[in-house]
Amino acid sequence: MEIVARIAGKIVPVMAILYILLALFIIVTNFSQFPAATVLIVKSAFGFEQAAGGVIGYGIAQAMIKGIKHGLFSN
Repeated sequence: MEIVARIAGKIVPVMAILYILLALFIIVTNFSQFPAATVLIVKSAFGFEQAAGGVIGYGIAQAMIKGIKHGLFSN
């Protein structure tokens, strides 16, 4: 297990740096489309449908949690 930890300790930082560099490369090469993409992301994230989906998802999650708790503590 120590070998895996030692190898991962060396590989993970390199992978993180490569990931960040690749993301920056993609942004720089497509910089002309960056403002439009940003606007699209913001508009798509804060609409009525997204808010309704969040409320419904929260309600379902709470119902599931309550049901699981009830099932676990019923014995």
